[in-house]
Amino acid sequence: MFRVIFILLAAIFSPMLLAQTEGGMTFAHKDWEIACDNTRTCRAAGYGINEGELSVLLMRHAGVGQKVSGTLVFASFNDDEQTPQKQNTAKLWIDSKSQGALALGENTRFQLSDAQIETLITALIRDKKVEFEYDKKRWQLSGAGFNAVILKMDEYQGRLNTPGAILRKGNRSESEVLPALARPEIIAADVNKKATPVDLTPDQVNKVSHWLKPTIEAECPGVDDASDGKNNWKAINVDAKHSLIQVLCWRGAYNEGLAYWLVDNNFSTEPKFITSSASDYGDGIIYLSQKGRGLGDCWWVKNWVWDGKNFVVSEELSTGACNGIEAGGPWQLYTVVSTVKSLQDIDDDNAAVKELYQALEEERKKDNQLPVDKVMERYSHISDNQTEFTLQYIEQNGEYRLPTEKSSADISDDEWQAFVKSDVIAEETEQRGASYTLVDLDGDGQRDLIIDAYIGGTGLFSDISVLKRHKTEFNPAGPSAQNGEFVPVTMYSLNGRGANQADYWIKLNGQVYVAYRNSTFGTDNIYLLKPFSQSAKIPKITIRYEYALALRKENEQPKEVVLDAAEQSELEKSLARMSNQMLHDGLPVWSFDNPICPIPASVSKEKAQFYYTGDHLHYTVERVADIPVWLKGKCYVGSVGSLFGSYSPKEGVEAFMVITSPEENESFHTSVDLTGSRKVLSINHSRVDVAESHGIYAR
Repeated sequence: MFRVIFILLAAIFSPMLLAQTEGGMTFAHKDWEIACDNTRTCRAAGYGINEGELSVLLMRHAGVGQKVSGTLVFASFNDDEQTPQKQNTAKLWIDSKSQGALALGENTRFQLSDAQIETLITALIRDKKVEFEYDKKRWQLSGAGFNAVILKMDEYQGRLNTPGAILRKGNRSESEVLPALARPEIIAADVNKKATPVDLTPDQVNKVSHWLKPTIEAECPGVDDASDGKNNWKAINVDAKHSLIQVLCWRGAYNEGLAYWLVDNNFSTEPKFITSSASDYGDGIIYLSQKGRGLGDCWWVKNWVWDGKNFVVSEELSTGACNGIEAGGPWQLYTVVSTVKSLQDIDDDNAAVKELYQALEEERKKDNQLPVDKVMERYSHISDNQTEFTLQYIEQNGEYRLPTEKSSADISDDEWQAFVKSDVIAEETEQRGASYTLVDLDGDGQRDLIIDAYIGGTGLFSDISVLKRHKTEFNPAGPSAQNGEFVPVTMYSLNGRGANQADYWIKLNGQVYVAYRNSTFGTDNIYLLKPFSQSAKIPKITIRYEYALALRKENEQPKEVVLDAAEQSELEKSLARMSNQMLHDGLPVWSFDNPICPIPASVSKEKAQFYYTGDHLHYTVERVADIPVWLKGKCYVGSVGSLFGSYSPKEGVEAFMVITSPEENESFHTSVDLTGSRKVLSINHSRVDVAESHGIYAR
């Protein structure tokens, strides 16, 4: 039991230590350590060449193209003359050459720029002298153990031998890099909030003691000494069916550990062991908080949440090595993260999605084409106090800076100061600026910030992010936004090139949501996203449509082959068969498993491949179906495409068909424009994993 605590908190000073945890991995070597959590985010911390001077945290999220962020903190644990005092400026020096000043962040942490991080990492790999100037003195960062720790980061995230690896780069494809995993979602069940520990009766002790004895002997050898002669057997009522058995398991110089078992209220089933190192229980949560040493500069933290059946680990972390940096430890090195939602949160989301579902159903009864935009407009008023503005950044020394003056008189001085102090620059924007909206998103009386940044690229993407107003800054919300760590806060992205996506800021059930619509041919998927929520599951509405497709009369494009009236009639029959198949089998109506047209016996195996697929459509359009089109008794391949279900009640659906011959020696190629009205087949709602959607960021 003590061994577990010292492994997690003091092992940095051992030659090398690797540990697998319930959710991730920890590793320590000399003056560097790393912890990777169950989303595959990794945090590596290094320390000064002397204890009690400084620490640097390097963090990288999993997935292709993720950057490394860097944060620096100087010691503030005591007033010793050798401990640097808090100042507002710090500089990076490599082999006695200045690499510029660091930006001051929250909680007296300093943020390294992308260029400084790259320079720092290169210097540590090559064993150069790395110093940080502070209070007119330089403090050296140790490089001992850095390479071993960073190699573990690359290995854990699947980056070894890829161009994006930090230490061991190679030509292995970036597509093989492991993706980020979504935070698990835990639904906290209702509990008896008035429960307090009560003594077990002798009869109750007799019922369970034979079950508990092996664990007591293994985990709690000093249980009798720890009790101080008092009744050490307690019971805590969790809910109508379950209780906890609590035993003071051990005492140390500056910690003590409680052991907990889950049992039924009648004590008639074998208790389930949870932990022997807990610190407390309250409101459905078992808490563990243990010091690594008496100074309290390093801690191990772990929590279990009651989900109605079991106590589930919701969080596990250490605060860094026992290095004298600051009381409570400098960092939060997670190995387990999760999203804990109460049943009330779920009920609120369910009420919101049902409200929107009912509105869509009511509109469907009026107009079976269902203009979704019209319904969203009904809920679009989210605040009377809203300010929109656009900023162009100022480029200085290769970096972007905010303008010095407010762009709108509607921005208060207090908001502008918080705006300037916070990291609100969209660095990847193609337009060297972004659009901003100040509006209260969570009902706390302070206006929060929405950032809409046009990123560009082949998909003409825009990224939409949110920052919560907190004290004097706009910050990412959530537990991993502490200690100056940068957390991606992009909620979702919009593909402006053919994807038929849209966003609607709306208010449902008294709360603000983003209704994010991602459409395909025959389906509208609408996801409800709540600002500042870390939820891994989100409400979803699915609307299915049926289309009656026909040739568009105004066919102005020049065609290589013009179809006569009889051929056009045959074509519309093929479209009708396709629509029937969609209704029967669902989408899509294409695959490479079966030939579209019958393959003549005379066709070679090599040339038979042309009978399985149609024309190569542009990536900005959706391939709806590859279907057989019979013209004058001969089979052709018709490739139906659409702008991902783009629809107007007046113009109908935007679609087309490209018709080609599967015969290699026949140059038959023509296209026709299609139109058609739609009607709603079904509207359903559910809760789904964030990972199911396209363009929504799982955090």
